[in-house]
Amino acid sequence: MHIVVNPVLSAGFQNGDKPSILPMMHVVLYRNKAKWKEHLVNYTFGKKGMGDNIDFESELGEVKAALFSHLDPVPTGQVELHYYRQGQNIEKKIIRDLKAAPDKRPLLFVWEKKISDETAFYRALGVEPRNMVNLGAKITKLSELGIGLKHPYVEFDIEQQG
Repeated sequence: MHIVVNPVLSAGFQNGDKPSILPMMHVVLYRNKAKWKEHLVNYTFGKKGMGDNIDFESELGEVKAALFSHLDPVPTGQVELHYYRQGQNIEKKIIRDLKAAPDKRPLLFVWEKKISDETAFYRALGVEPRNMVNLGAKITKLSELGIGLKHPYVEFDIEQQG
């Protein structure tokens, strides 16, 4: 399996005069040199609450989860939250969950900050976050993927953002 990752830098919300962009990744999985699956993905920090609820460690985590639920249309009808516990190999679990999820399903990976920083997420995808654009990754717009956003989230024209 081969993974191609392109940053999505066009989604977010208007915060007064200033846009607040919430980056995510467009991940394309290839098997035998043919496109197999693609997903929009991101990560955040949180812990398991009652039942299937996730208690996010910050407002940013809640905003990321809300952004994914405001995709229009939500590919395959729902967003998957994947929670990882202490002692699990987060990197290996992310790869497993990318493979197992239905094609085009948005995935939000969640674990406690005390367990790990975001390194496992980027290692699983095979990228260095600071160097993605320098390494030739294509900046992707949601609209190029046939996806819009419901209010209060908007897609920005990334060419104008500079």
